[in-house]
Amino acid sequence: MASTSRALSDEFTSWGSSAIEPLLNLLNHKHITVRRYAIEILGHIGDSRVIDPLTELSQTDEQVSDSAIRALQKRGSEAVPSLIKIAESGDTSAISSLGFMGDPRALAPFTLFLEDDNKKVCAASITGFGNLHHENVKIPESVVEKLINLIDSQDKEIRETTITVLGQIGAIQAVEPIIEFLEITIKDEEILDWDNPNHYSYQYAIRALGNIGDKRALDILLKVPNKHYSEVDAVFYALGDLGDKRAVAPLLKILEKEKDPSILNSITQALQKLGHEVE
Repeated sequence: MASTSRALSDEFTSWGSSAIEPLLNLLNHKHITVRRYAIEILGHIGDSRVIDPLTELSQTDEQVSDSAIRALQKRGSEAVPSLIKIAESGDTSAISSLGFMGDPRALAPFTLFLEDDNKKVCAASITGFGNLHHENVKIPESVVEKLINLIDSQDKEIRETTITVLGQIGAIQAVEPIIEFLEITIKDEEILDWDNPNHYSYQYAIRALGNIGDKRALDILLKVPNKHYSEVDAVFYALGDLGDKRAVAPLLKILEKEKDPSILNSITQALQKLGHEVE
């Protein structure tokens, strides 16, 4: 079946623009598989005539909506306005596509989505900012401030995603707020329980401070090994990424007592990043 669909795709694609009309007619076919094949092939054909039909289809046919959005993503820059329109209807797949495309025109709608009542839309836009940053789109300071305000969100997904993305974009402004978050959560005796609402936020905050690389984070990161390093080895990666040689002595003390091979390896890698070779 896969080889047959590939052959059909290659055949239609070889027709170029003359394949547009017959493929568009197939978008209303009663079989979903046929509609999906038609959408996929239209995405490969470089013709702007496919944008409007695919945009409409993404909003009227739930069975193939994601396929239509992926096809639009392949159209690149010319499809961005249509994808923004779809995203504004609350479609998280369109938000995701815009983030991966790395087009700065997504900044404005993503910023609005941060205040959307639909938590999934909000979380998708936060992830989108991380993807835009990865594609070298500068995230405005005003957006970073909005993200910082979401560190204490009552919604678990939004909180976790926000902390992760602030680390990804290297938000210096977020260092103190994340430190404050860790100062509170580290005191929770049940923070390592899987059902604790801050279980992952705690670990993501540790990683975020390492990614940002601001030495103000050293003190709080050194508190983690004293509390429960054997369950949170992310702290060793964070200390290594932080690049502060003041962490060498505390890490060596832990190394002397530790027996677990996995933890020993994590500590050794951290020390190597800090310029200290372990014999």
